[in-house]
Amino acid sequence: MSNRNHRTRWTLRELRFLEKHYDKMDTTRIAEQLGRSVVAVRLAARWSGTAYFRTLDAIRDAGIPVLNIDLIYGLAFQTPQSWLFTLKTALKFNPEEIFLYPLYVRPLTGIGLSGKSWDDERLELYELGRDFLQEQGSMRMFRRNNSHAGQGKYCCQNDGMIGLGCGAHSYTHSLHYSM
Repeated sequence: MSNRNHRTRWTLRELRFLEKHYDKMDTTRIAEQLGRSVVAVRLAARWSGTAYFRTLDAIRDAGIPVLNIDLIYGLAFQTPQSWLFTLKTALKFNPEEIFLYPLYVRPLTGIGLSGKSWDDERLELYELGRDFLQEQGSMRMFRRNNSHAGQGKYCCQNDGMIGLGCGAHSYTHSLHYSM
């Protein structure tokens, strides 16, 4: 199809359409409607969080008692504003726990070779996240104050936990799996 928007930025109108229809309409139809490829639609859904949001909704609908969201700060091009947006978005799912992890920069990776020191930026993002979550009623561990998570003797390594997403860990009684 010659009218495709190859490598052009997504407009706000297109992203809103994607968010509204992604779980209700076939991906091929969305692609046709927007003049994009199916792959571009899937990537945009993943990038915009639409696919992740559906997964978090499904976890809630399944009645899993403790929703823990792990977030990484210190990514290239991440700003205090985008980090705060990420935190606010995560809180919309009313998780019992949120954990904040710094991006670990290895010497021979793209970020590691950039010559830029990420320590100051990571510290700023961590403090922003910590302060924001505490203002929202989270304790030091960023566990909701009214949560029943952590009561009793729950231990993810022994009792089991499902991890979703890049770098997530899952546990059963006898298996530790990392993506």
